[in-house]
Amino acid sequence: MAERTAHPDAEKLAEEVKRAIGGRLPSAEATALDNVLDLYVATIKNLAERLHALEHRVGQG
Repeated sequence: MAERTAHPDAEKLAEEVKRAIGGRLPSAEATALDNVLDLYVATIKNLAERLHALEHRVGQG
């Protein structure tokens, strides 16, 4: 099975965006950006976990 990097890559991308753009925004917008990026990372992590579970179930069947 190929190595999965979606979740770590999403975290890296989110941190890069926060550093590059977050400091240039007013406080409320920076907070909103942080929230959206955190949701993005959580979604990618959730999808990766669900894919792993599905692959595990298929492998047992």
